[in-house]
Amino acid sequence: MENLAFNNLIFCVLFLGQATLISFYYSRRIVTRMERILEDYPPSEYPKLYPRPIQRYEKSHRNFRLLNNAIFATGLILTAVFLVVPRSGEWDHAYSTWYFLLQISPVALLDFRAMKEFRLMRETNRNKKRKADLHPRSLFDFLTPLAFGVSIATYIGFIALILYVRQFNFPWFGGYLNIVGITALNLFLAIFIYRRVYGKKIDPYQAHEDRMVQTTTIVNSLVSVSVAATLFIAVEIILAAFEMRHLKPATQCVYHLLIATLCLRVYLPKKRDFEVYRQDLVPR
Repeated sequence: MENLAFNNLIFCVLFLGQATLISFYYSRRIVTRMERILEDYPPSEYPKLYPRPIQRYEKSHRNFRLLNNAIFATGLILTAVFLVVPRSGEWDHAYSTWYFLLQISPVALLDFRAMKEFRLMRETNRNKKRKADLHPRSLFDFLTPLAFGVSIATYIGFIALILYVRQFNFPWFGGYLNIVGITALNLFLAIFIYRRVYGKKIDPYQAHEDRMVQTTTIVNSLVSVSVAATLFIAVEIILAAFEMRHLKPATQCVYHLLIATLCLRVYLPKKRDFEVYRQDLVPR
């Protein structure tokens, strides 16, 4: 009983950290960044940045803030419930995952709307001339060989772990399906990375230097996500093999915190050339 209470306390602390970091800290930094852009770069001086009426962006920012506040409040309520209501802890890892999916939904909606904005920017861009970068882009322009090597070594190590654990014939073990799942995830991330590195510019006005910095951040984040996901599945298998499943809810929360830190840094404030959005400048 004491171990169950201790495990529940650890889970509640980490679950509260998950709610606070993602739905309070990061969401407020993103909102602050969006509001600062509206304040410092108004549509009267930077019309290319706003293909729609300014009210649409103000409403979108307000909805993003309110939605994250509601999700954070939900996290506080759930934490209080977890502390008070006796539970076996069997489903705590699922609660953490479902809540995490709820937490990232505002950012997913924000990305979806941003893609529509960029599409509208391209449609309304009257200047059809483009400045092409004559230097061919390569993956290693954005990713260090060390980071690439770590990702490959992690994947190979994961395959070795699966082959090793498989010989014990655990009834719960998924076997080669683990390799299939991780491989599918890596292929999905690889396709996304390829499109970011070699695909066309999403924002038609974005400065070349800004695009390079943004692409570098995204590529490194996705490679880090691949490594983190692979290590997480490996840890889950090891915990199950050593009959330490009671630690699964805690590791799930830590994993969500790590993934959020890796992914949401893309949205944090960075130095950016907004002069390309002025009316009197030619798009790059």
